[in-house]
Amino acid sequence: MNKKLFNLWFSNLSDMAEKKSECICPSCPSFVKGKEPVGYCFHGKSKVIKVEKGCICMTCPIHTENKYRHGYYCTKGSEKQINKN
Repeated sequence: MNKKLFNLWFSNLSDMAEKKSECICPSCPSFVKGKEPVGYCFHGKSKVIKVEKGCICMTCPIHTENKYRHGYYCTKGSEKQINKN
């Protein structure tokens, strides 16, 4: 891998790690603890969350920073998936 690609890849990993630390999904009333990755606004629907018990997506710094418009990503899909519909 050339240096430019490596730096771009590493930069993206650093950004992802930073975003993960800002994610508030585990604080949500709908969240189900387990081994599933969080960040449903990016990754998409949860395989284990089936009941919407409340949504805090609109208060998430990632949601605000990216100007997302939706909520309940854990049950409805990522911002990109929702916007396709």
